[in-house]
Amino acid sequence: MDNILLRPGLFSWLSEFGDGGDVSDVTVDAPVVVETTIAALDLPEGCIIGLVEQDGERFVPTPDTVLERGDMVTLLGRADTIAEARTRLEGNR
Repeated sequence: MDNILLRPGLFSWLSEFGDGGDVSDVTVDAPVVVETTIAALDLPEGCIIGLVEQDGERFVPTPDTVLERGDMVTLLGRADTIAEARTRLEGNR
């Protein structure tokens, strides 16, 4: 329900996933992904980074976008793959 209210433009897209689709904002903190490009992340299939907020700017990343500690990324995909990607990006908190 939160995604419908907060992100109405994604409602149609999320509906295609049924109950399994999700959108989640994650703060990059894991040392193994800091200073890594989006292309090198090896995110689980079924999950993408749709937006990055870096130095106060939000943008759609390219494969060459380098993530920095403290960046906020918006993950889109299946809930199970988002959970896995969240763990990789956040590290041990």
